[in-house]
Amino acid sequence: PKLSAGISQVIEKMMAKEPKERYRNCSDLLTDLRAIRRGEPPVIAAPEVPAMDLATIAQAEQQAQTAIPEDKTRSAPSPFAHPLVQILIALFIVSVVLNLLQLAF
Repeated sequence: PKLSAGISQVIEKMMAKEPKERYRNCSDLLTDLRAIRRGEPPVIAAPEVPAMDLATIAQAEQQAQTAIPEDKTRSAPSPFAHPLVQILIALFIVSVVLNLLQLAF
């Protein structure tokens, strides 16, 4: 199921690695949950990155993706290029030839 951004922020705050970054008490958690229920963003679990910085990051990421062209010349390596596959094919051919020789004589 899809979670709202507010619920995701609350979950991230509850699961923060550092205890000092988690909710101090249940009252703080309830404050955020009530805000989300009213359709508002969480008060305590609000992201620390300003919205302008997020827009800058998104723009830079988009420019970086367009700046690096995708290399379409490389195709997936052939499964027959692997040495183990070549050995198995050679053993199979030798086995077939030996069986044919055995049937002939």
